[in-house]
Amino acid sequence: MRRTSLTLGIIVLAGCLSAPPSEAATGTPIRGHTLVPTTSAQKWAAERKGTTTFVSLAPLFWEIAPQRGWIRPEVAYAQSAKETAFGRFGGTVDASFHNPCGMKVSAGGGDGDPNAHQRFATWRDGITACVDHLALYAGAPGYPRVDTPDPRHFSFLLGTATSVQALGGKWAPSTDYGTSIVNDYLGPMDPYPPPPVVNGDPQPPYWVTWDVAEGMSAAAAAGGWTLDAWGGIHTWGGAPTPDKTGAPYWPGWDIARDIVVNQNGPGGWILDAWGGTHAFGGAAQLTGAPYWPGFDNAKDMVVRPHGPTGPKGYTLDMWGGVHTWN
Repeated sequence: MRRTSLTLGIIVLAGCLSAPPSEAATGTPIRGHTLVPTTSAQKWAAERKGTTTFVSLAPLFWEIAPQRGWIRPEVAYAQSAKETAFGRFGGTVDASFHNPCGMKVSAGGGDGDPNAHQRFATWRDGITACVDHLALYAGAPGYPRVDTPDPRHFSFLLGTATSVQALGGKWAPSTDYGTSIVNDYLGPMDPYPPPPVVNGDPQPPYWVTWDVAEGMSAAAAAGGWTLDAWGGIHTWGGAPTPDKTGAPYWPGWDIARDIVVNQNGPGGWILDAWGGTHAFGGAAQLTGAPYWPGFDNAKDMVVRPHGPTGPKGYTLDMWGGVHTWN
């Protein structure tokens, strides 16, 4: 069945959102879904003697960043930790500037000149300006934008740094500026390594305390395949390793939702959070499945690969709606 009211509502909502990137940037992506809970970020900041104000600002980063170009809030928060010494400042700028990222005025100026640095009325304004500046560098849809407190929202910056590492030599003169954000701040904030893709494990993969498993497909004889949130396919329990040619993989982006391995033919299919279906390993392309761009709505998928007119199946949405396609 198809829920018309659900579909229309999601289409309206999706039109108001800036979509996450279709592909992860080379390096650590600036845009995408967060991989770090707010509470983990606050604990990390407190353990590094962050000020009470800096620790308390974390929820504001997590509120603002996804709404402004789908910026990963942990990236903006890590950058702020570097720029402000976890809220302790100590240089030209102090907390009264409400400036969490060393943002300068439109005309720029010397690092030692307090008048060269932007003063914001509130922390919300300052965080929004810094997030908008990141979104501009990352080439987010809808940028540059008019309604921004960013004083240096120059159109020529659009899309010139799609990864955190690429901020080096751009946001700041130092070429290792972005690498330092990743290695010295972002990495320690999120201590979990990427999920390893291992074939042939006797047991299904298990990631303690990490909400990263998304889908599973059982093999006909024994074992099966587990899909992680980034699109990694993990074979276990004696199941055959599928041909993964063409399989999507989004490192650092929680976007994959379900997997169906074709047990009567080649390859299989991966479902993403927006309802997109991705054939891999020579499997037939699926057509007619519902698609909600920019909305995390698709949850599960069933594929019947040998219909009289090609593959057909069903997609489950977050409210329990079952959508028949093909």
